[in-house]
Order: sequence, then C-alpha cells, then structure tokens
Amino acid sequence: MSLASVRPFFRSRLNALGFKEHIDAFDDENRAQNKLEKLYRLESGPASGSPSSQTVHIFEVPIALVITLKGVGDKNVDLSDRAWIVAEEVLADFLPIATRNGTAIKDIVPGDISISPYSVTDDNDLILNMAFTATVYCNFN
Repeated sequence: MSLASVRPFFRSRLNALGFKEHIDAFDDENRAQNKLEKLYRLESGPASGSPSSQTVHIFEVPIALVITLKGVGDKNVDLSDRAWIVAEEVLADFLPIATRNGTAIKDIVPGDISISPYSVTDDNDLILNMAFTATVYCNFN
C-alpha cells in the first residue's frame, strides 16, 4: 500500500529470475560490454492518481524495464527470438493473479514490448524494452 513498494517489487522479482540490476540508472554507455547479459534498469514515470473511494486513493505507476542481452556467438540462435523468450519469462513471473494482485500492488498491466540493437555500432547485442503499469492502492486515513 505504498508508492515506494513498486520498484522493490519489480527488483526482487527480476533478481529472483537471475537478472542483475545496472546501478548507473541513466548512463547506458557505462555498461561493461562483457557483462551485458540479463542486465536490467528500472525507470519510473510520473504516477497518476484518482479521486478516493472514501479512504483509498488509486495510483497508476508506469514502469519501464530495460534489459540488455548479449549475443552468444552462436549463429544458429537468433538473439531476437531469445529476447522474446526472455520477455515471456518476465511476463510469466509478473502476471499470475497471485503475483500481480497482492497487498502492495493491486494489478500489473503490461504495455509495449520492443527489441532494438544495443547501439549503432553494436548490433550483436540487444535491448529489450518492456512497459508496465502498476496499480497501487494507498490508504491515507
């Protein structure tokens, strides 16, 4: 029941899936090339609130999840296909009703998912972008 619980929720789920958080949240160029595999960064957008239903205010908190994936060097494995598999792994963890309808977060709605090259000069590694909206009920009584 706290806006501050959204990012730790995502962080704990991702860490349990074997992802590692990239601490420098805003500098993509600071990532070590040999450590790109399953690095993630969380970005929070502006939360929007709604009128209360007596004591509870509902907030929608947008979360952007940015995951880097390193090419494994096997030309038989399409990295884009693997990125979609990783996206499904994240969705399968976040979206079961028991996970997304908890005490702190009342729902998680997936949004856009996109895959792009890591950079103009590095098309062997990819960035997987996943958008989510977390619904949080806050009681300020």
